[in-house]
Amino acid sequence: MRILHVLDRPDIRGGALVYAETLRRYLEARGHECFMLGVPEKPLAGPSGWVAVPRKSHWALALRICRKFDFDPSLFRAARRAISKIEPDVVHVHNWAQAGNALLCACAPWPAVATAHDLSLSCPLPAKCLDEEGRLCHGHFGPACRKRACFSLRVWLEQRLLREPLKRRFFRRARAVFVHSPSMAKILEAYGVRAVCLPRCTEAVSFPFCPPDPSSRRVLFVGHLSDAKGLGRLLEAFPLVRRTVPDAVLDVVGDGPERERFVLQAARLDGAVRFHGEVPHEEMPRFYRQAAVVAIPSQVPETGPFAALEAMSTGRPVVASNLGGLAEVVQEGATGLLVEPHDVEGMAVGISWLLENPASAGRIGAAARRAFERLAAEDPFAGIEALIRSLDVPPRSGRP
Repeated sequence: MRILHVLDRPDIRGGALVYAETLRRYLEARGHECFMLGVPEKPLAGPSGWVAVPRKSHWALALRICRKFDFDPSLFRAARRAISKIEPDVVHVHNWAQAGNALLCACAPWPAVATAHDLSLSCPLPAKCLDEEGRLCHGHFGPACRKRACFSLRVWLEQRLLREPLKRRFFRRARAVFVHSPSMAKILEAYGVRAVCLPRCTEAVSFPFCPPDPSSRRVLFVGHLSDAKGLGRLLEAFPLVRRTVPDAVLDVVGDGPERERFVLQAARLDGAVRFHGEVPHEEMPRFYRQAAVVAIPSQVPETGPFAALEAMSTGRPVVASNLGGLAEVVQEGATGLLVEPHDVEGMAVGISWLLENPASAGRIGAAARRAFERLAAEDPFAGIEALIRSLDVPPRSGRP
């Protein structure tokens, strides 16, 4: 079958992109023909194999009503033309939120499945899903969003009456919506979208096990540099870590829109924080080998979560937020430590304890590796391929 994978930002290397590329290789190895389509804001480096849909429209020139629908007409036309040239049997939507409803509408005429990699399917503002005390809201758009003052009344009405219907219509008509987190499946069910929960994807994040260096005092953060990933919370916690472990060093791998702000925040730590930018996937084992602890202070529910799985595969203990998929993957005290998302002091205490007790950290890391091997025994993509093969797809000549 001819399968088209769709992401909104293939120029941002994150979990969804790694997942889609891994799934593509899996399906191609089983005889399927796969294509990748995205809407990058920056040129894609190297021979990526992507069909890039250009962002030609300027909202100032678009119709005002289209902006309220989160619908860019020129993006819709460009994406529809690109998909028509490919003539896919199935469209697999991964991420679309940054490109808006135009990307979903462009995919609508073809048989579609989707994978929910984060809360953006059910929540237009996932970065606000935690209240001031770190408690998770419903996780999906509804009347509670207005009560929590996530939106003004005008914006809430626009979201409910104009933007949500287009999105809900697409996902309710999709042949299947896949998730890899039971907690995410519950959120989507409450939102009105029935999800198929599959085993976690470990193939893309399996690195060789490496015994930790007992003398290491390095803490590793891997992720998009944004408030949602919690780097700001980690930088608040790190001075407390340094009081207990003065030679502790924080390595930050990744890039994002808030990089400059985080660099300024880290400047007061006298060189204890090192920003490495984007790192190719094949070079990541080097950073895990050097690390004693991996910190994942996410402020939104993770579904993968790839950073935790990578750490577990290399045998590194994790200090993570007690939230979403992280709480499902990390066993408190056995394969890592869990802290509440806004508990800066708890994050610092957990990291410091692991740095000061390398023998305990080594035992936890070894247990994490064994837990990863149990997860890796399951095939995360077999269910996707089986459903795609079962679709009653009309002949390609009869497709739009």
